[in-house]
Amino acid sequence: MKFDRNFKPELIVSKDPFRGALNFVELDKAENRLCATDGHRLVAVPVQVDEHDTSGPVDSKMLGEARKLAKSAKEDHAEIQCDGALKLTNGATAPRPDRAGMNFPAWRQIMSGVATKSLIAFNAKYLKELAEAIGQEDYVVALAFDPEDPQVPIRVYGTTGFRGNVLAMSDDKAPIAILMPCHLKK
Repeated sequence: MKFDRNFKPELIVSKDPFRGALNFVELDKAENRLCATDGHRLVAVPVQVDEHDTSGPVDSKMLGEARKLAKSAKEDHAEIQCDGALKLTNGATAPRPDRAGMNFPAWRQIMSGVATKSLIAFNAKYLKELAEAIGQEDYVVALAFDPEDPQVPIRVYGTTGFRGNVLAMSDDKAPIAILMPCHLKK
């Protein structure tokens, strides 16, 4: 399997030992994707698989080592052979992680429910800095924008945090920030 060495899906895996199905990145050979989730975020990055690769868990450390090898060789893509074991281009091997009978979540089903009629693009680093500037230590903010008027800037509101999937907005005296430039596309 080859993947862009800039992709780091292992940053999204769960650190919770009781969520074993989420503790590793998953290779989905049928969809040519490396997927990871912690139950709150989900990422699925494209990969090139070969005939010997098989779907299943991939150890985060091996992904990091593959990236280091690619960088030192000045390659754009890192490579791991993912069959019964994991094998790097330098010959280093590791067993495939054991999920102890737990299955990776149905990520395709989750992604198919994502709306793609309206798109929004912005600099995520700016959003993080705005969250810090308005005192959101947990980086939880609410974005408000008008999809009918893509020229209106995105407003960033402080929040009182998440309660399940419901975002609790702060009161009217809470700080507000503007995220510019942004691009909305229908």
